[in-house]
Amino acid sequence: FDEPQKEVAAEQVTELAFNPALLKKVDELELSVRSANCLKNDNIVYIGDLIQKTEAEMLRTPNFGRKSLNEIKEVLAAMGLHLG
Repeated sequence: FDEPQKEVAAEQVTELAFNPALLKKVDELELSVRSANCLKNDNIVYIGDLIQKTEAEMLRTPNFGRKSLNEIKEVLAAMGLHLG
């Protein structure tokens, strides 16, 4: 009987660790028009989609450069998140 209780406890911890900010749309972030358009053109809709990308992947996005990357990294850092 000990094993099922351990599984339930592990599931509860996973649920508590989930960050609801990951379900926010990237449109809600205060980004420059260029950065927002690049994300939109790359079909990145949610913050959860964005943080799965690496810096290298982001830099391969057309019209997306270091300045846009730094802007997004700063916004994510303010939320306690990071790329990749």
